Amino acid sequence: MDFQLSDEQKLIREAAREFAEREILPTARENDRAGRFDRELARKLGEVGFLGAPIAEEYGGRGLDYIGYGLIAEEIGRADSSARTVVSVQTSLVGGPIEKWGTEKQKNRWLPRLCSGEGLGCFGLTEPDTGSDAANLRTRATKTDSGWSISGQKMWISLGNHSDFALIFAQTDPAKKHRGLAAFIVPTNSEGFTTQEIHGKLGLRASDTAEISLDEVEVGDEALLGEVGTASKSR
Repeated sequence: MDFQLSDEQKLIREAAREFAEREILPTARENDRAGRFDRELARKLGEVGFLGAPIAEEYGGRGLDYIGYGLIAEEIGRADSSARTVVSVQTSLVGGPIEKWGTEKQKNRWLPRLCSGEGLGCFGLTEPDTGSDAANLRTRATKTDSGWSISGQKMWISLGNHSDFALIFAQTDPAKKHRGLAAFIVPTNSEGFTTQEIHGKLGLRASDTAEISLDEVEVGDEALLGEVGTASKSR
């Protein structure tokens, strides 16, 4: 196995390091002390192609391999791991599942905004009582004539207060355990969708963290990502 970086990978690492030293390091300490999420920095990360780097170019990504993506995350995290959270959540937790399991309509609607930093997404799995035990989620998705009704709570959700949409994991049939799991792309401006900031963290204080509540949030069938039972595979 060759552990040497290619010329392209070296350039990616150098560009990410230069960006981090210029755009992140000067304000990292101040943002951490103030517990301030820098939304403008998230936009800049998208502008230079550091969000969704391995996502296909046709959806707004750069089509990089995962070594290149890893180098970007490493250099951004070297300056401030709170900024690295933006990169990894947008790319691995939100963009990746949509690219793999989404319809063409879902990909074309959400991925370009995600990769450009114009819009943010969050990964709604963890819950107050069950943690990340996906098979025992208490959030419920009930089938309706027009789509689905989702109710439940999510906790420790990175970027939850600033996201335009959330990837919400819910149980459609508790008796089926993981086979009843489903993931939905839910706009955060939906009626019944509310968020609350979580303060007092010991670290990553400049990374936005939220508690999410869903009270009979209505979504259409087009919000379902993949099929019921495939959501456990996107973890």
